[in-house]
Amino acid sequence: MCWERLSAWLANLFGGSPSDENDNGKDKEEPVNPTPDKRQWTLMLYMAGDNGKEFPTAWGPEQIMAEMTSAGYKDLGELRAAGASEQVAVLVQFDTISETDLSYRFQIKGAGEEPEVLRIEETNCGDPATLRDFIIWGMERCPAEKTLLVLWNHGGGWKEDDIWAAYRGLPRTPDRSRAMQKAKVRRSVFRKTAGEVLGIEDPETRWICADDSSKDFLDNAELKRALAEAAAATGQRLSVIGMDACLMSMAEVAYQIRDQAEIMVGSQEIEPMAGWPYTAILSALTARPQMTPQELSELIVQEYVRSYRPSTRRVPEVTQAAINLSQMEPLGGKLAAFVGALQAALPDDIFAEVALNRAKQDAFRFDDPDYLDLHDLLECFQRQYKGQDAAVLEATQALLDELTPPGPDRPILANVAQGKRYAQRAHGLSIYFPARGISQFYDGLDFAVTGWGNLIRQVNRV
Repeated sequence: MCWERLSAWLANLFGGSPSDENDNGKDKEEPVNPTPDKRQWTLMLYMAGDNGKEFPTAWGPEQIMAEMTSAGYKDLGELRAAGASEQVAVLVQFDTISETDLSYRFQIKGAGEEPEVLRIEETNCGDPATLRDFIIWGMERCPAEKTLLVLWNHGGGWKEDDIWAAYRGLPRTPDRSRAMQKAKVRRSVFRKTAGEVLGIEDPETRWICADDSSKDFLDNAELKRALAEAAAATGQRLSVIGMDACLMSMAEVAYQIRDQAEIMVGSQEIEPMAGWPYTAILSALTARPQMTPQELSELIVQEYVRSYRPSTRRVPEVTQAAINLSQMEPLGGKLAAFVGALQAALPDDIFAEVALNRAKQDAFRFDDPDYLDLHDLLECFQRQYKGQDAAVLEATQALLDELTPPGPDRPILANVAQGKRYAQRAHGLSIYFPARGISQFYDGLDFAVTGWGNLIRQVNRV
């Protein structure tokens, strides 16, 4: 599709040309059905679709991230197929790869009705003010008792490292694929884009919610700030924050935004490009809008995995989990106790050192090999540990008990993993544990208070 013809596509899809938000006095929009007691839910999708541009490299133009605008069109179609209702509003902000210097806001109407399409100035999805303003706009336009915000883009877990260093360091060789493999170049979600890929010299480049045109991104602190500022401006905290992106169901991510929503929904593993099944999710919600945040979160988890049921003998390996953010502080406390017990034991307890190193090697890893399933890591450690240190044994079991089983008073509300290995070993929450070294950005996370980074340093001898 030619991105410059986006307006024509919108006209064909929605039955009319998009209107300018500032045309004909529309800059002062009136809320639609503004009484919160009559509307149960407002769904807001922050679609960072400005990905897929090509940038110069030693081998010629290079598309660093997969193009996402086309997937955005499909998801808008899925929302339209289900339609909104009087008690469930659906709002979207969509930044595309188009060169028109415009972004779009949509209000999805009832099934069979034409959505309202508003043109806005080109947005930078990597600017926290852009996310903040969209949340405020959505809550003011369609107030509701409960809100779901979906961050839609590529994704890479908590990491803020400069992934473009691998591109800049690639050898000038005609064997490009081997060079990239050696450099461990990955395709992750919420990736920062690099305007002039080989021209970036900032060694502290960080990324989340990538935006090719703006050459910008959100880091973890900016994401937290955007959500907090929106809550302060509206007086309402998010009910659910969804990560329709890869690798985001991590202890570090959930802990970072623990005060910004009730529940986080995301995947431990990479997601297929199709992402969430919006028609199934929205249809179920409009049929029963009285759903609680927990019920909607569990529904998303179930419908996501159901949408990837195998059509052949090959079973798609997918994961999705709902995380109770109110339980992240207690989980962090038990993790800190586990870290403290281990650090006290390691100097004199050879069994603890051996068990921890073996657990690091044997625990279940995801597409990013630095990300391990937390529950599986603890089970591996417990199985390997032959020592008798009471504090280590008690702290390990307390942490496992906190994670099992999923439920309303646990950090993991719901978890579904499909595929033989995943069903047995992907329990819903990942944690960072690299084979060697540690990211220079790890101490900047809120999660650093648990001491997990210090344990990594001790084990990896950093």
